[in-house]
Amino acid sequence: MSFRHGEKGVMNIVFAVFAAFLFPASGAAYSGRIFKAYLSAFILPFLLMLHVFLPLAENAALFFSLIAFFAAYVFLSLASVVCLMNKRKTHFSKMIAPSVLSFLLPLAAAGLIFSKYDFGYIGDSSAYPLFAKGDIVLLQKQKASLGDLVYHEGVKRVVADKPAKVRFFGGRLYVFERELELQEYENQSDMIDLYCEKNTNILYPVYISSHDPLLKQRDDVYEIKKNELLLCPDNRSLGVVSVIPAGEYSVVKGAVFSPSVSRIFNSQTFRHIFL
Repeated sequence: MSFRHGEKGVMNIVFAVFAAFLFPASGAAYSGRIFKAYLSAFILPFLLMLHVFLPLAENAALFFSLIAFFAAYVFLSLASVVCLMNKRKTHFSKMIAPSVLSFLLPLAAAGLIFSKYDFGYIGDSSAYPLFAKGDIVLLQKQKASLGDLVYHEGVKRVVADKPAKVRFFGGRLYVFERELELQEYENQSDMIDLYCEKNTNILYPVYISSHDPLLKQRDDVYEIKKNELLLCPDNRSLGVVSVIPAGEYSVVKGAVFSPSVSRIFNSQTFRHIFL
């Protein structure tokens, strides 16, 4: 395979696009920019591993590193296409190492992430207002505790992790007959019936509809024993309150993708989305 300066035949273009998107550093190496080729080979895995290198909440870092990875991958690949269509300035043997590295290193970084985390799809609005239907979230297997969002038969929050008598009445929670405090959620024109529920020293957002007659009629009491967890959805109108054994579960760590990207940058959502 050879590319001659100015030649833009169909096969050359096909090979260039294939090589550039499979091996993003190939174009830079082909044009003789060996240092830049190695640099581009390490950029992609570094972006994937930001949540390890930077002192940020790992879910937040992963969210931004995935966006940056996608942008950098497209940019490097398009730049490689351009370079591959120019006159070759280096021997093919010098292209092998940086090109292969640009393929293998991101795969290794992705493998490390997948070995530590799982990804889940939210199929309903039980986790509203933090998450919406269609969101893809980052999950980590760990011992669930008070305040955690657990990915178990939907997405529900642990509202009790110690022996207690909990009453669910009209969407409100009462622990040992004491009503959990509701604080005002920041006023926003498009958000109503949203509150921050304070459970011991943990604060999390909840949606308690004032127009749901069925919710107003709900009055259930749960006796939580030792080594049990009480799960309740943040959207009190939709989910079912459940009691499960204490232990390790897939805990939601943050949003990786949302069909409506703008909602992630909403001030309130962004403040609470990374737990």
